[in-house]
Amino acid sequence: MTTRVCHSKGLVELQEREDVPVKTYRRDIQKFALLPSTARIRHVAREELLIEMEAFANDCPVNYAEYNPGASAGVITSGISYQYAREVFGDTVSYLKLGLTYPLPRKLISEFAQKFETLYVIEENDPYLENAIRALGYTHVIGKERIPICGELNTQILRAALLGIPAEAAYEVELDAPARPPVMCAGCGHRGFFYALSRKLKRFVPVGDIGCYGLGANPPLSASDYSLCMGAGLSSTIGLSKALALQGDSRKVLGMVGDSTFFHSGLNSLIDVVSSNANVVACVLNNHITAMTGHQQNPGTEFNLMGEPNHMIDLVKLIRATDIDDERIRVVDPLDFEAVNAALDEAGEIEGPFVIVTSRPCALLKEVVRANAGKYCQVDTEKCRGCKKCLQIACPAISFVDNKAVIAQDACNGCGLCMQMCNFDAISKVGE
Repeated sequence: MTTRVCHSKGLVELQEREDVPVKTYRRDIQKFALLPSTARIRHVAREELLIEMEAFANDCPVNYAEYNPGASAGVITSGISYQYAREVFGDTVSYLKLGLTYPLPRKLISEFAQKFETLYVIEENDPYLENAIRALGYTHVIGKERIPICGELNTQILRAALLGIPAEAAYEVELDAPARPPVMCAGCGHRGFFYALSRKLKRFVPVGDIGCYGLGANPPLSASDYSLCMGAGLSSTIGLSKALALQGDSRKVLGMVGDSTFFHSGLNSLIDVVSSNANVVACVLNNHITAMTGHQQNPGTEFNLMGEPNHMIDLVKLIRATDIDDERIRVVDPLDFEAVNAALDEAGEIEGPFVIVTSRPCALLKEVVRANAGKYCQVDTEKCRGCKKCLQIACPAISFVDNKAVIAQDACNGCGLCMQMCNFDAISKVGE
């Protein structure tokens, strides 16, 4: 999937649902038990299947050519790049649109390519098609020497790269708007944890993972050094702790994963942390849902993906099952600034593994939204000194007007973290 397709919408033609009969499982050791003796045989079968699949790819409805009379150039493309090419060239060129690119329909490509003096290969990112077409012997290809290899394409980029037509702004406004990077939602529990952690970076090397909490790396919190891949928030900490020790760096590695990532690939890494007695703080940021990708359920939630009651796995019991001592486990509310501070201090003082679990449901869960309806924080402008300490938590509900803090009631859910930041008791909560 590409970003542009994922961010698009359109009309869908509904058809009758086709019921696919359930297939009976049949035991076939020679096909499915891929030991070396059977794998060698299956390798031969696989190559034969690829030949059949390529024959299908050469003559299937998703791979097709569109020839336009008088066209001296051809475009080979796939996916969303086809639409960009159509908008740039119109009917002045012919097109080969590939919907199935592995195995590559070499016969179809050759039949198309040999008809044109100029051949454009338009694709996003890596030159997969271009390299394959050049390998077939077609050197009259124009591709990545003009088309950018990084980022998304669009019609303006293609016009500039292939036709020499400079890009023009689709619209202009007389406003120098600041950049608006994504931020954690108002009321997000992760914010409290990252704010506390950002104040203790002399003691920790923070390591992030894939999830909403990845935003903790952004300023002003800046409390996560890197994010590699799902699960690396814990799996990379053991080696990093050893490397820091070799360098004489006294800081302790603090790794972070969310609850769904912990169930997906974090538990095995925590087992390694505990069994190797690594000098690591393992943090599970539990927001009781798989938040970043759309609020899917996970083994630690009350329901399954179908909305049916689920046998919910107790995350803390699972952590205790790794045989880590109870005095090395802390469960805290991430919006309780003092509790998070105390847990981090304890984690930094104890040599070896330590686990912190933050527990606060995602602020966007329907039941959380309902429970917080009518709750918000407000600022007493008479007490506000304009110190801007409340801005340090990067809450999108807080802004400054005339050097006074202002909290947007429609965005705030009354989490109260800003109240804990204010030294002048200028912020209070409404609705409780």
